[in-house]
Amino acid sequence: MFTPLINRLNITGKHRYPGPPPGEAIIKAIKESAEKAKKCNILNTPMDELTFTVVDTETTGFCAHEGDEIISLGAVKMVGAQIIAAEKFHRMVNPFRPIPEKITLLTGIDNNMADDEEDIFSALKEMLDFLGITVMVGHALGLDLSFINRKLKYFCKTRVHNIIIDTKNIATAMYPPESATDLDSLLHMHGIEPQGRHTAIGDALLTARLFGIFLELMREKNIVTVKDLYDFLCHGDNTGNSNHRVFFHW
Repeated sequence: MFTPLINRLNITGKHRYPGPPPGEAIIKAIKESAEKAKKCNILNTPMDELTFTVVDTETTGFCAHEGDEIISLGAVKMVGAQIIAAEKFHRMVNPFRPIPEKITLLTGIDNNMADDEEDIFSALKEMLDFLGITVMVGHALGLDLSFINRKLKYFCKTRVHNIIIDTKNIATAMYPPESATDLDSLLHMHGIEPQGRHTAIGDALLTARLFGIFLELMREKNIVTVKDLYDFLCHGDNTGNSNHRVFFHW
């Protein structure tokens, strides 16, 4: 039986959360909100009819298992390829650890700004409520989930249960092997101005625009449901190209 990666992580005391632990009420609320998505079965629903939540995080570094922390969460809703501009979520987070200068230069978030914000658990509860039972979309989403699920797993005994789609995986499957699939390269390829880059809400909106383009390209390949997309990522297209390594469960 498949065991999600987050359930196999060995979370030791060495790099535990430096801030105050969540209370019982917030733990219960987070778990209830996260596990609503377990009941959602929309693999065969046309993606044009689905609601997506495109998510991004900004962090103090790239290693959740080495003590890096989330400093910002951003998300935006889409229905099919249409971005719902009024449906946005953005929260800054107190990481309870110093923010490196290079991260401040990249994101614009400094220690003084973060010190005035609430802890990650308050922000995660709001984000999970915003996410609801929609399909979660992101670019290199495994990195974001490594931070989010680490907190959910260790403190709340749950994780993100939503269906997920990674635009990096789509790009890897869709374009020639030599093509760059980082977000900046893909934005440039499709003529998307990188406004708001390296902010959580800015990157969520940019990824949403990219995903809208991908939905149109996938429709041309007769990839119309999430199940079609998963099959494409796992088995390749009808030319025999295999893309097993670009698909993941979390």
